[in-house]
Amino acid sequence: MSTDAPAPPDRADTVAAAVPPGGGSRWTRFAGHPLFRDHLPRVGAALVDYARLVRLDRPIGIWLLLWPTLWALWLSSDGSPDEHVFVVFVLGVLLMRSAGCAINDYADREIDPQVERTKARPLAARRIQPFEALVVYAVLSLLALALVLTLAALEQAPHHDEEQGHEDHGQHGAGHAHGFLLGRPGHVLHFAHDVLEKPTDSA
Repeated sequence: MSTDAPAPPDRADTVAAAVPPGGGSRWTRFAGHPLFRDHLPRVGAALVDYARLVRLDRPIGIWLLLWPTLWALWLSSDGSPDEHVFVVFVLGVLLMRSAGCAINDYADREIDPQVERTKARPLAARRIQPFEALVVYAVLSLLALALVLTLAALEQAPHHDEEQGHEDHGQHGAGHAHGFLLGRPGHVLHFAHDVLEKPTDSA
């Protein structure tokens, strides 16, 4: 006589069994709908993989970057940083650390599957495709650049010329251009660090 334990019921079978022939309650009917039964679990699993790609499950890296950033912000403002600048710096740390994790996993996509510590990462396990990691990196980087542009706009806000009765928008546009020029080298260095980290370490 076989002693094998019976296989656990499939998720879809469990939900279907919970729906009585008459249809049951409204919530039970919703739970048996393919949208809730099949699609939402897939979306949830994908969101978890994206969160793990950018290491939101390991926030220690965010703290390690955030503390010196806040020290510099407080020292440079004599202990009273501007609220807008504070929010930009905090969000910038979160975005760029997350972007760095995504591009790091992309650069190591052929190495991570061979390493015990990293083989379960979403990209190494092929639960996320390489182009998806690049899209995540690009979106997060563009959001961080948008934050830089808000700082430029804050510094170069248009002022009202009372004699001529108009606002000077030329300086405002120059502020955006200046912020863009300052932000792009940072993104280049950020990308180069993650791409060249492994080749230079092994050289």
